[in-house]
Formats: sequence, C-alpha cells, structure tokens
Amino acid sequence: MTEQEEAYVHFVDCMECLDRAWTLLKSVGGADPKSPLMSAAHELALIEYAKPFKASEGEHSRRYKWPEPKLPEKDMELHNKIIRLRDKVLAHSDLTVKEAQLYVSQSEGKPIMTVISNIREQLPPVDEVVALIEHLLRDAYEELQRRDYELAMTPEQAR
Repeated sequence: MTEQEEAYVHFVDCMECLDRAWTLLKSVGGADPKSPLMSAAHELALIEYAKPFKASEGEHSRRYKWPEPKLPEKDMELHNKIIRLRDKVLAHSDLTVKEAQLYVSQSEGKPIMTVISNIREQLPPVDEVVALIEHLLRDAYEELQRRDYELAMTPEQAR
C-alpha cells in the first residue's frame, strides 16, 4: 500500500469511528441513562468519537491523526470535553481527576480503609454529541470526495 493509500484508509477508518459513535448514540436515544447498558453504549460512543483525534500507527506514518476541527466555540468546548473524558476517565482511570483521599482508621483492631473521591464528570448530552458528529461527518464526506478523485487520478491526469 502506498503512503497516499494508507492515509486514505486511515481517513475512512476515522469516518467509520464517527459513524459507529453516531449509531450508538442514536440507539441510546431517550433511554434511561442510569441503565448499565445505555451508559456503556454512551461511553463507548465517546471513545469512538475520540479515535480520529488520537495518534494511529501505520507503515508509512506513526502519527496518523485528524487535525483539531474548526468548530464554533460551543462545539469546540464539547469536542474538548469529549477528548478529556476519553483521556482521563473513559479509556483511562486518571487519579488526578478523582482527587481521591484515603482515610485509614481502625475498629476493634481491624483496619478500615475509606476512599473518598469526586463524583465522576457527567457525560455530555446525547443530542449535542449527535449534532457535533453530524457536523464533522458532513465535512468529512466532502473531504472524502476530494480524496476519492485525487487517489483515482492517473499521473497524467494530475499534471
């Protein structure tokens, strides 16, 4: 596979991640957010959303990654929140976010360990993330069409 072909495959894979995130969120819809399955689907959708913006290794490049999107301020805040949630809470368990404290005591000669931590950050509303994904996918489909033509061109056509 050429470098250009590999970049194309990475781009399409990123679009598929966003599509999976969209599909998961649409299936969650108005379901009870306290349901373990719905909560898990919501979390997985956010992880899928973040994949295009995280480094991916290939044969020709070790750092395939979508650039930060150009979004209105509100959407950019949501995008950054999703990336932070993925990095600090969903795909990893960052103790700094939890600000945990350990309390050690004894009762009747037996140790009692108590961990107190922050309440986990709330997941963003499904409808807002769906709208953000749809915005990104609209732009991505335009870019994909450009890449389709670019990849299909013969060297003579490119001149």
